[in-house]
Amino acid sequence: MLSYIFLTATAIVSAFKSLLARFYPKIEHLSLIREIEPSNEPIKALQTMIEIDGAGAWPPKASYRESWPVVLHPYHDIFVVLAPLLPVIDVSLDSTINQCRRMEYQQRLRILLKERVNLGLVKETLSAAADETSCVITNQQYNGFYACISYLRHAFRWGTIPIVEVAQQEKIIDFPPELDLPWDFIRQKYGITSLGGNVTSNFFCNLDRDRNKIEYAINGSMPEPIPSAEYYLIYAFTEPERKALPVYYHLVQSITCFERDQKHACVEHLQSLTVHLRAAFRVYYEYVIDSKIPHSVFTAYIQGFHGWAAGEMIDDKYMEYDGTSGANLVLFNVLDFFLGLEPFLAEQDYVKYFSSSQRRFLTSIKTHAFRAAAEQANDVDLVQQFDYIGKQLRTFRSAHRKRTRQYLSQSRPERLLMTAGSSMVHSESGPITIEDLVQLVDDGLRKKMTQTK
Repeated sequence: MLSYIFLTATAIVSAFKSLLARFYPKIEHLSLIREIEPSNEPIKALQTMIEIDGAGAWPPKASYRESWPVVLHPYHDIFVVLAPLLPVIDVSLDSTINQCRRMEYQQRLRILLKERVNLGLVKETLSAAADETSCVITNQQYNGFYACISYLRHAFRWGTIPIVEVAQQEKIIDFPPELDLPWDFIRQKYGITSLGGNVTSNFFCNLDRDRNKIEYAINGSMPEPIPSAEYYLIYAFTEPERKALPVYYHLVQSITCFERDQKHACVEHLQSLTVHLRAAFRVYYEYVIDSKIPHSVFTAYIQGFHGWAAGEMIDDKYMEYDGTSGANLVLFNVLDFFLGLEPFLAEQDYVKYFSSSQRRFLTSIKTHAFRAAAEQANDVDLVQQFDYIGKQLRTFRSAHRKRTRQYLSQSRPERLLMTAGSSMVHSESGPITIEDLVQLVDDGLRKKMTQTK
């Protein structure tokens, strides 16, 4: 009898929490997600992504130098020493001067890595950490190390900020073994194939929320507004994912309710999803603006560093990788799959930039999405809720399209035309202008916007 009363009380408390979560954005959705009975794949995949990638949080938690095994400390220390030497105010248009500057920076990095990093002990430590039963490095610690190595690789790849044409022309980068070895372990752990960083490494795992700062900043030695703009961009990528936790909670709950034929509860979860989605989009509206991220600063000192535009030979074929992009955010891919829309990325790109846990979550949403079933059943209430979600996403993409035009319209004569997420842009008919680039990107965004409904 007592056990029955206890279980009933627990169920009532759980239902009350769920009810509050539908309408109040400050409810702790992380704990609610953890408490959900893993009755289907979307719930299991979301919980796994949070526990493995996120180290028990979302976006991922990361810890840095002091928490790592001592053998890894030199990587952090080397970044601190060399980061101030990466950016410059006066940018040369002379390729010889720029290449000399790059080679000097890369050589300094090579020397410090060789002198300070014990590669044998690093391999031993990371090999031990690869054992899932090992506690050598926690997920939270690994996330911080992930960010550090990614930033060191981007710093070596470019050799100077703003990035320059002579660097863009290099397609196969000869990295020091001290940067290649840990990256091989990182690719294995996270299940990615790219040689460069991504949204998770460069943004999620690099924002120290406890101290409200970027752990690995590339523009700390520069005058304002450059350092602030760097922070705001990383915040504008990371904070929407934090705001998306309630979205993910209600999304997986709506799937569960639909599969259990609990229509009323399903509609309520979709209504709540729409409410919380506004908060996630609001971050972009409030932070990706000229007063916080000046147009001139973005292109020169932020976007370029996070690009990649280089690759490797695989089976005698060249494979190129891109840099960070808003298209790599989990939120927008989840929404596209849930709404039954074509994703922005090609299928083969997901394994390049998304961790295996993230891919599992996205696949589960794609597989269990029920908009088409609701439309086929002519369920007006459910169809209406999906239309509301689609309308919000379309409005966001309209705003994103307009602001992207403004940011990409800034001329940078020291470099070839490129976007961070799509590498360099080429044309078979000859050189393209900045107007051509802006139009090309705008056409893609307009197409995506019109498809969103």
